[in-house]
Amino acid sequence: MRDLPQYPVPFRRAVLGAALAVATVASAPPALGAQALDPTMPLPPGATRQKGADVSDAAGGRFVQVYRSVAPIEMLLGWYQRRMTPIPDGVLDTVDLQPGEGTQVSSHVTEHNFVDECADSGASPQPDSTAPPVCTKWRRGVAKRRALQNSRLGIREGTWIERFTITWFNREANGELVRRQIEVRDAGLSSNWQHDHLRSQITLERVVASRASP
Repeated sequence: MRDLPQYPVPFRRAVLGAALAVATVASAPPALGAQALDPTMPLPPGATRQKGADVSDAAGGRFVQVYRSVAPIEMLLGWYQRRMTPIPDGVLDTVDLQPGEGTQVSSHVTEHNFVDECADSGASPQPDSTAPPVCTKWRRGVAKRRALQNSRLGIREGTWIERFTITWFNREANGELVRRQIEVRDAGLSSNWQHDHLRSQITLERVVASRASP
């Protein structure tokens, strides 16, 4: 299995806020109760459980745990790259999986875009019903870029991560096909895009994709 391409940005050289976040993640012991729902789904040091966000559906075969981290998402991508060596947008072929076998591990990265967005809860309708509503409150892409640039380094010049997923399948000993996915989202950007607080959300999901044949 080949490694992901190494990003040229030196994650350890960051502005003060990012450096403090790095130190916290690197040195903090795992938080009390921060036990992953599945030992094959690792959690970075310092991750803390988000109360009330878990999903446990034994009948439907879906289990979810949610964690928060004070590390920027770009650093967490590097941590998961080293820990799991996923293949970017790898093909997950489950057709011939036998009990005890698994697919390769695949990753997908979504970058922040800087397109202006309407922030109105409900934009004012126009007298002409065919005309689009008028927006009176905007989130500006230039403000988002400035907020991210002021708080952390990107994976390359002017590029920051919005979310990434790491996904793989296993055929369990009982014949069930199980999908495991780790999703990490940038959770630090303020709703008005004016500030970034260096937080990430980690969601661990285990789903039975197909039951064993009777």
